[in-house]
Amino acid sequence: MSGKFVQIGNKTECALLEMAYNLGFDFRQVRKQHKILRIIPFSSQRKKMSCVVELENGRTVIFSKGAPDFLLQNCSHFAREVNNSTENSPINEEFKDVLNHTLSNFASESLRTLLLCYREVRKD
Repeated sequence: MSGKFVQIGNKTECALLEMAYNLGFDFRQVRKQHKILRIIPFSSQRKKMSCVVELENGRTVIFSKGAPDFLLQNCSHFAREVNNSTENSPINEEFKDVLNHTLSNFASESLRTLLLCYREVRKD
């Protein structure tokens, strides 16, 4: 790849793929390594879309993206970078305040916001 993206298709999807690539994830390799079990398309009622994926280690994970105000109510933790590694921290009121302030700033600039989340499916 030349390092420059040619976006074909949905602009939001293209932006997410480019962001993942810039963070060091080659989406082409990720797609080869994991099996998509089901895609649940975006619905304006649910305000999200989801994808059920079987990882190469056999774990099943649901990835969702959508409106932060709808998805956040189902989240318990958020990922943050600490000393060049990712750490999960509980969502608290301080986090919600900062997030809501950031979302308001983006909305005032007519920017679209998405929340990305995941949940492991337990096989109990």
